[in-house]
Amino acid sequence: MKEKIRSLIAQGRTEEALRQLQTYGNEFTLLQNRLERVQRENRMGILRRDDYSREINSINFAILEAIETVGSTPTPVAEQPVEQPPAENSGKQYRVFLSYAHKDQALQQQLDAHFAALKRSGRITWWDDTLIQPGSEWHDEIHNRIRQADLILLLVSADFLNSKYIWEHELTIALERQARGEVRVVPVILRPCDWQDTPFARLQALPAGAKPVTQWNDADEAFLNVVLQIKQILQ
Repeated sequence: MKEKIRSLIAQGRTEEALRQLQTYGNEFTLLQNRLERVQRENRMGILRRDDYSREINSINFAILEAIETVGSTPTPVAEQPVEQPPAENSGKQYRVFLSYAHKDQALQQQLDAHFAALKRSGRITWWDDTLIQPGSEWHDEIHNRIRQADLILLLVSADFLNSKYIWEHELTIALERQARGEVRVVPVILRPCDWQDTPFARLQALPAGAKPVTQWNDADEAFLNVVLQIKQILQ
C-alpha cells in the first residue's frame, strides 16, 4: 500500500494518494481538508499558479512523511474511531493573542475588525497590547497572555522581524509552547519580507499561499481569507 501511495504521488495524483492514506486511519482527515481548500481556492482564482503548485507539493511531502509513521497494515474500517462532529454550542472559547509590530497597527486594526463577528459570538476572546490597563505591569501582562493563549497570530512584516522585543519575549514563549503542543501558532504575512528563514517558516502561513496581505488586490479579501481559515482551525 505504501508503494502504491508513493507511485500516486510521483504521478501527480495527490487526491487518490490521500484516499489510500486514509485507509490507515481517520487522523489524516486534516490533510484531506487542506487539499480540498487548496483546490477550491485555485478554482476561485485566489491562488496564483506557483502558489498552488507550492501548496500541492507541501501536501505531497506531508503524505510521504505520514506513510513513514503508520504501520504496514491499514486499520480496518470497523476499528477506526468514529469522528464526532463538533457541537454547535460547545461553549469552548478560544483565547487569541496577537503579536505584531506597532508600525503595522493600521493593518492590525483592519484584521481586528474582520474578527468582530467571531468575538461577538463568544467563540474567541481577543488580546493585544492595546488592551493593557493603565497601571499594569505591561511586560508581565504580555507574558501571561501568551502563556494563556489557545491561538497565537503572528502578524509578519519586516518591522515584525526587526523587533528585538518580539523575538526575545513573544516569539520565544510562543514557539516553545507550540513545540509542546500547548498552543497553535499561525503566521499571517502582512507585507513582503524574508520570513522563510525564520523558526516559524515551517508553520502553515496565511492568507492563502502565504501571499502578503498588501499584495492582494483587495485587503478585505485577504483578511476574510484569514478569518475563514482560523474558523476552520477552531472547529
